[in-house]
Amino acid sequence: MRIQTLSQWAVALACSVFAGLFGYSGQWWALPFAMAVLLGWGMASSRLMAFMVVFIYYLAAGRGLFQGGAVFFASSLSPGSFSWAWGLFILVVPSALLAGTWAACWGRRAVGWRTVVALLLVSLPPVGFLGWTNPLAGLGVWLPGMGWVGLAISLVAATLIARVGQVIETELRGAGQPLTRNERRGVASCLLVSIGAVVLHALAPSPQLPAGWVGIDTQLGRSDDYQAIRQVQHAVQQAVARGGRVVLLPEAVGGNWELNRLYWNLVDQQLSSQDVAVFVGAEAQLDEVRHVNGLFGLGAARGVEIAQRLPVPLGMWAPWSKTRHVVSQWAGAGILDFDEHRVMVLICYEQFLVWPVLASLLHQPDVVMASANLWWASHTSLPDMQAATIRSWSRLFNMSVLQATNSAR
Repeated sequence: MRIQTLSQWAVALACSVFAGLFGYSGQWWALPFAMAVLLGWGMASSRLMAFMVVFIYYLAAGRGLFQGGAVFFASSLSPGSFSWAWGLFILVVPSALLAGTWAACWGRRAVGWRTVVALLLVSLPPVGFLGWTNPLAGLGVWLPGMGWVGLAISLVAATLIARVGQVIETELRGAGQPLTRNERRGVASCLLVSIGAVVLHALAPSPQLPAGWVGIDTQLGRSDDYQAIRQVQHAVQQAVARGGRVVLLPEAVGGNWELNRLYWNLVDQQLSSQDVAVFVGAEAQLDEVRHVNGLFGLGAARGVEIAQRLPVPLGMWAPWSKTRHVVSQWAGAGILDFDEHRVMVLICYEQFLVWPVLASLLHQPDVVMASANLWWASHTSLPDMQAATIRSWSRLFNMSVLQATNSAR
């Protein structure tokens, strides 16, 4: 009996490690394999085991948060450039909260419905504010253009994967409970859909950006001084010279917008005369404490302001702070109608989550505008994971992607 229990733990934890490390390896085609964690969750024979399986998954999938969080939070909340304590906190505590949600939903009966409820809870507010590396985020890779139907297929597949895990668990205990006829049909259907989806994925072209839409990546680190601004302006001028009509810059490269906006006045006038729109990532101050992080339009987009809906908790969103708090708009649509296109705007942290994406998808966008500042995570798995997740959602809902990221020097 003990050997059976150890085998059960070994197989379940192997599924969660595989799902986290391979599914979120940064390769966009590997994202669907993150669903393997549901196999391990279905195999759980106790609430503790259910917790540990999902906890290990989140630790493996979010491994870059240790180094990235140690740099990001050390620079914003404590002295120094690296904090082991903050790195561990940002990796472990949210992972435990997410795993605790799954554990609370666990049970031997109605595993399918429990799987759906758990996925919804970790995707929607309030738990969804921390719901990164969501297993649902990757199946769009294999279901291009299927939209909400594809998302529904993902939920059905999730329930069947968990149910298969439950059957494997009973086999390991020597108390086999085979799948019902309908469940066998469901598994067969999912396999057929998966095979068809892989073929469709191989044949389906990626949606193309509108002509003249350009994203500019930078390597400025944390700098937003005059020299950095001049580099960004030069990059914009080069993009316009190559035919750029709508130019996206990374989050935060504009720094303090009230101050640095003055350096853009001449460029702004030139852009207006050329009918070119530029979106600059910057931060505007509302009062002595409250700030807005977002994108600010210049040229043909002058006056357009798009606020980040979900700033990073603690590091940016801190309503209890007496020094700095970046306000949130978690119920916002994140939609910009511009140049005859409906644009879904995702700013940095929002690109790791499901809730901001779903809120925007209700408005049927056809372009994703993804601006990020990842200087703090440049040497981790996070940038590739972020890009892969955006690509998955864009393929599922047939959207083109305009992306701009700032990284370390």
